Amino acid sequence: MSTKLCIFNQTTNLIDITDGVATYTGSPATAYAPIVLNAEGALDSSFFSTSTPITATAAVNLTAGQLVNLYYTGVNVSARLASALSTDNLPAMGFVAADATSGATVTVNTQGLVNCPFVTGFSPSDVGAPVYLSTTSPGSVQLALPTPPDLVQPLGYIYQVGGTLNSYVQFPFVSYPLAEAVSVPIATTSVAGIVKPDGVTIDVNVSGQISVPTATGLAFGLVKPDGTTITISSGVISSVGDGGGGGFGPPLTTTPTDPDGGTSYTLSATPTTPTASFYFVNGVKRIYGAYYSISGNTLTILADVPPQDGDTHEIYAY
Repeated sequence: MSTKLCIFNQTTNLIDITDGVATYTGSPATAYAPIVLNAEGALDSSFFSTSTPITATAAVNLTAGQLVNLYYTGVNVSARLASALSTDNLPAMGFVAADATSGATVTVNTQGLVNCPFVTGFSPSDVGAPVYLSTTSPGSVQLALPTPPDLVQPLGYIYQVGGTLNSYVQFPFVSYPLAEAVSVPIATTSVAGIVKPDGVTIDVNVSGQISVPTATGLAFGLVKPDGTTITISSGVISSVGDGGGGGFGPPLTTTPTDPDGGTSYTLSATPTTPTASFYFVNGVKRIYGAYYSISGNTLTILADVPPQDGDTHEIYAY
């Protein structure tokens, strides 16, 4: 039902009766027409759009204020109801300015105040609360934050809740890129792929805390240079001891069998890898295989001029 208004015609100096316009349609036919309040007794939000409206074809019957998703059919741009349900995944790209039947041309605003219909669970006390694209009512909004994998699309803050039985909410719609929400389920059992070095899985409790069981034995994957494993006790990794195949510790003591120009020396331990040893005489490094060799715990001098009595010997090996 249209609202009739009387306006003064400055050309004829007569009173004309004309229809008032309650919603913005973008039609030239309504140019200079007087604006009237809508059925809710408010100035319709379609007049407040600050963006250039988009003309689309309604894919379904649409009601003014419903949120829509735009898509290309191969022929034209069409508007369908937006939905945050994961199986739909249709983000809101705007809202329709007026009612439209399926197949009809409809104006879609991408910004501005919107009176979104078909809402439930709202009250005037919700003014100032954020709203999200609905997961249950396509084209509408909800107060509850959607849970992924449903789409999480914030749409604005409530300015007004009105209508019969609070049937619509008003908020400033702004179409921003979606902030993707990532859901990380909390594991209540061992998680495959998160493992200790010995292959035992790590537990994550319902509070999100990771529990790393204390290793009671040798941990596979943590090894000393000689290939043996490192012991973990009460969560502490043991340090590599010196000597006895435990890496480079203090120099192995040597005892010359001949104190003056001797050619063989007895080491205090048997090196695991003789070729990786380091032998110094008076601080000068000697070359294995050219100056000396090691067999068991015996170091043999191969050079023509062996060390002399009083020389300092240092042998590092593991």
